[in-house]
Amino acid sequence: MSSGSIFMEIDKSEIEDLREDSDHTYSVGTRIIELFIPGCQSLKEKRFAVKSIKDRLRNKFNVSVAEIGFHSLLQRSAIAVSTVSQDRKRLTQTLTKVDQLIERDTRVVVTETFTEIL
Repeated sequence: MSSGSIFMEIDKSEIEDLREDSDHTYSVGTRIIELFIPGCQSLKEKRFAVKSIKDRLRNKFNVSVAEIGFHSLLQRSAIAVSTVSQDRKRLTQTLTKVDQLIERDTRVVVTETFTEIL
């Protein structure tokens, strides 16, 4: 077994070629979703509900998900969902499906959402 690096060496000219190639433009979408979790009686219950939602989003839509707010509040949470796509329409559709999945979860109520697409 060799002890070399697992990272490939990339020539700087290859990176410049990617930047100049219009076929390699991507959009990044981030949605922040604030949740109210009315049935929670403990932080353990809250963690379970939020983790379940995060896992389902990752598995179903291949998005990045993190809990980003209200960590010490029992019945509130905020999660951020991010995705990258070459197709802006597909990116928007994915974020809409994320909203729909969360809204179908009877344990939580969506109180506010914020979206940014770059």
